[in-house]
Amino acid sequence: MRKALGMLLIIAFVLPTLLIACSGEKTEADWVDELRDKRTRDNALMYVQQHKTKQAVPALLRLVEKKYGTLKAIYALGIIGDETAVPKLIEELKLVAKKDSMDHDRMTEQLCMSLGMIGATASVDALIWAVDNGGEMGRAGAIQALGMIGDPRATQKLIEVVKNEKEKITIRHYAAIALGKLKADEAADTLVYALLVDDGTGLNLFRDGQLSLIQIGGKAAREALIKGYKLENADAMALVEKYIKETKPGAPKFKVDWLQIKAINVLGEMRDAGNAPFLMGEFDKGVKDDLVYELFAKVMQSLERTPLGKEDLAKVAKIFLQKPRSTAYLNEREILSRVFIFNNYQDQLNDFMKIAAKGDLTLKNAMGKNQAFSQWCVAAANVVSILGDDKLADEFDAFSKSGKCDAAIWGLKTPVKEILNNFNERMQASKHCKADMACWVKALQSDKWQWREKALYVLGNSSNQAYMDDIIKVMNYPKEEVRAGVLYAVSRLMRTEDMPTLIRFWQDQKINKEFQKITESLGYVLFIKMRELKLDSPNARKELFEKAQKMKSTKTAKKTVAPTAKG
Repeated sequence: MRKALGMLLIIAFVLPTLLIACSGEKTEADWVDELRDKRTRDNALMYVQQHKTKQAVPALLRLVEKKYGTLKAIYALGIIGDETAVPKLIEELKLVAKKDSMDHDRMTEQLCMSLGMIGATASVDALIWAVDNGGEMGRAGAIQALGMIGDPRATQKLIEVVKNEKEKITIRHYAAIALGKLKADEAADTLVYALLVDDGTGLNLFRDGQLSLIQIGGKAAREALIKGYKLENADAMALVEKYIKETKPGAPKFKVDWLQIKAINVLGEMRDAGNAPFLMGEFDKGVKDDLVYELFAKVMQSLERTPLGKEDLAKVAKIFLQKPRSTAYLNEREILSRVFIFNNYQDQLNDFMKIAAKGDLTLKNAMGKNQAFSQWCVAAANVVSILGDDKLADEFDAFSKSGKCDAAIWGLKTPVKEILNNFNERMQASKHCKADMACWVKALQSDKWQWREKALYVLGNSSNQAYMDDIIKVMNYPKEEVRAGVLYAVSRLMRTEDMPTLIRFWQDQKINKEFQKITESLGYVLFIKMRELKLDSPNARKELFEKAQKMKSTKTAKKTVAPTAKG
């Protein structure tokens, strides 16, 4: 009897529960209902954020109004991105922005960030108001939000913030970045000024200004940079005078050349063929010794990254192939070798091979004595081994083993013999693969890093974007030369579908010291490609970054805290 009664109880009470559990997951309406109960609210908030549940917007707005879990509710509204939330968020913003407390400032920041994530232009006026009326965090949030929305009405306010010397540099940092997102041509002169802004602690706006100028790009950025280079930017020159006046006795004086160097650097990072005429004009001045050498070196480095026509490349090659006048001109050959590599200049490879085969160059050293120098033959060998094919492989092999190019280079840890052996491995890869592209794809997985490096340049010069699938797989390779090859190939072959993967890599690795050099350049290439492919509108950019955020992390270092709303 007891057993029978027990079975009845199981059927009466347990079975219905099991049937309900098995009948399906909670509906969106169930999750929305759970927002009302503080015991289930956190899980419900996670669900509606993850699924961008628009049905939850009224319930979330009630939470904001009643001050229940307000910050999390505001953040969820931003993630969901429904414009119906905008009026209420603006109302709340006007209530809390002027209140002087850390909690209210944090609330202001989150309200602004959520308005930015929603992206409604209806919130622009309120956000501009918040820039003038919020606390430090709130104002930072308002400025970032204006950048997210990308409405040109914010331009003048952001320019004012960047130029306000009484403003904290962190706030000016967000404003400089936002101006790039707005692609505001009229802000280009201000961003050239920003290249020099430094608060004296080492915090500066150089990288912010540089990236934003690259995002603006084209004629507006070019003209502003050339104006700065010619020392015709009044705000920048006033800042130079201020720095010179404030220099303490005995400390190095601020040089006006630094503004010119920074301007030239950005012109190079733009990777714009339209910048070539100006850069080549300055190159001609440098050849004639009409430029300070430090500035001339930066002009040559900028030519490394600037697409040049055959006529300009032939002019640079003519200078390279002439015997250097003195040891002071040896470094030029190393820099110029990379100009030919970037531009895939193969027209005079036999001439470069002849220079390499001549071996060390004898010049007068600083003591006036004859000395052998290998910089010229090494630079020529670098060009041949990156761009040369199997036809030059045997000649290069004989040269690398001849010992003719062998003089030690002062300050260089790697012996010249080892450098040439690495170059020769590139050429042996050419001899092995010849024109077989399948072989070059396979070389990307070789146990010889030099083969991987060479394969990246060959594939990058192929114009076949399908190779990107294989190229992306070697982004994390622990050798700087290979990572430089990846950047080269990516800058030529990147497709729209590759961008989220590359953005994720850029975000994860840009504070990793080992990858810092390559990821900074990758960031510039990404934003240039976004502009070229018309993917730099606020909505397109938001979609790309959201896709990147969902992808698997590329971090190889310790785990870090998950990104916040600012991320």
